[in-house]
Amino acid sequence: MATKKLENLYQNNLDEYKEEIFEPKSVLSFDCETSGLDPNKNQILSLGFVYSNLKTGKVVEKEYRCRLKEGKEIDENALKVNGFTLEKINEADMNLDELVRKFVDEIISLKPDFVIGYNVSNFDWNFIYNSLDDSYKEKLKKNFPKVIDLIYVTKNILKNELHLLPYDKTIRYNNQEWSFISQNASLSILGYEREPDVHIAVSGSLYCMNLFYLLYLHKPFFRSHNYEKPKFVDDINIPFSKYVLGFNDIFGFDC
Repeated sequence: MATKKLENLYQNNLDEYKEEIFEPKSVLSFDCETSGLDPNKNQILSLGFVYSNLKTGKVVEKEYRCRLKEGKEIDENALKVNGFTLEKINEADMNLDELVRKFVDEIISLKPDFVIGYNVSNFDWNFIYNSLDDSYKEKLKKNFPKVIDLIYVTKNILKNELHLLPYDKTIRYNNQEWSFISQNASLSILGYEREPDVHIAVSGSLYCMNLFYLLYLHKPFFRSHNYEKPKFVDDINIPFSKYVLGFNDIFGFDC
């Protein structure tokens, strides 16, 4: 069930949230590839992240893969997205418990000012939390980062900057149309290339970091050889601080 803040972000009701200075020194972007859409039946198969220090230029890029846990199911449609086969999955060098604990430890170690992703508040974080044992759930809760889900930021751009149709209807822009504003749709609207249809988790993290850089710094994280920035990108001004989510905002628990 969506928490109040997620519902408000979906409806673009941001007036009640205080705008603060947003000057991150470091950002971590992450993405999960899973065996399906249900965190109770399916599981994470790979998790990739990209850490970027905006001040020093330091970049950390990692991806972890894990074997299928007994009792977890595989949806063949999911494998069409991430390109995994059962053989590849079972060749992974760690199990699911090790993977999610490793990611929590990486966040605590790197201490990014913000953790970003695309639809992570509704999908990825639920898979991660569902996979943790009780001790690591508590560890994550005590060290939970400030999260910005770019799916809501993109909606703000579509509605208030580009004046396109509302989020839950078909969006038509530049001879393209989408019924769901995916990360690829967002990148396309900003003039950037699409992530390949079959992709791995670290690829999703890189393209998400590109999306953040375009929205915040008005330039891509890594430059495509054919990128031509639309003129309106330089005029984008987003109150990022209003989109910040905490543990309770995502999971609906009392912190």
